[in-house]
Amino acid sequence: MELATSAKSLTKDTADFAKSALMTKLFKAPTPESAILWGLLHIKIVRCKNLRNLDKLGLKSLIVKRKKDLSDPYVTAWLEDYRLLKTRFVDDDLDPVFDEEFYCPVAHVTEGIKFKVKDKDVVKDESLGTYFLPVQELIQMNEDGDL
Repeated sequence: MELATSAKSLTKDTADFAKSALMTKLFKAPTPESAILWGLLHIKIVRCKNLRNLDKLGLKSLIVKRKKDLSDPYVTAWLEDYRLLKTRFVDDDLDPVFDEEFYCPVAHVTEGIKFKVKDKDVVKDESLGTYFLPVQELIQMNEDGDL
């Protein structure tokens, strides 16, 4: 790779780079609802409460007879199509406590983070619910006015 380059070739290379479909998707222009997240994002998933039981009439309950057949929840977090994290699943619990921390490198233009709670199943995981956290709530000012 050559480090020194002329302004003309740099401009042409930059224009070609920006036109690529992947770069357009990754570096889309911010909207009023979005912001650029850059750095290390610290996320702690604590718990869920009062989840629905999707296992009571499922395939698993027909095959395996158990006293307790409740949903087996886990959480994922997404920035657009990029998965930031996935917790472990908690077996047979409608009020699971995860208490897991994640440090996620980010460099995204986004409107926020979508958290998905799913029920782990043998055939296909089912959705228990979603929560959208707007990017404005993620960005906080400290006392000095810095981000």
